[in-house]
Amino acid sequence: MSEQPVRTVVRALGRFFNSAMLVVAALVGVALVLIAIGQVSEYYSVTIPTRLVTVHEFEVRSKVCTDPAYPVLIAFKNGSARTVLAVHFTFEAYYPGRSTDLAEFNYLNDDFIRKPGEAKGACWTFPALQDASIKRSDVELRLRISSVDFAN
Repeated sequence: MSEQPVRTVVRALGRFFNSAMLVVAALVGVALVLIAIGQVSEYYSVTIPTRLVTVHEFEVRSKVCTDPAYPVLIAFKNGSARTVLAVHFTFEAYYPGRSTDLAEFNYLNDDFIRKPGEAKGACWTFPALQDASIKRSDVELRLRISSVDFAN
């Protein structure tokens, strides 16, 4: 058996696998670039506008909220350039100087539609606390915006 055909076949296989590896590397590179573009796009279209929606007013026993069942005024301001459809937030209650959230069932949705620059608020009920022995007057309330829904 001659060595020439074997060398030719080995060389051809080597060229094929080198070409295949280049194609795979190119496809992986393209995929990574597309993923990076998607991440940058999400950052600028979702993350930055979400940060621009802020708590405009937050007051317990507000003069505006006269119903004792709904004594907490919460208003959000849309500081983004897009229309806000809903703000999802958590209502938290803490003993001063402590880190344990004492509120229960505290994930809430504010579905007021806000145009860019607009602030709207409503009166909310005090959050339920984990233990009936906890006095409302002993805790401080905090808000944390979880997410924001924007119009297309």
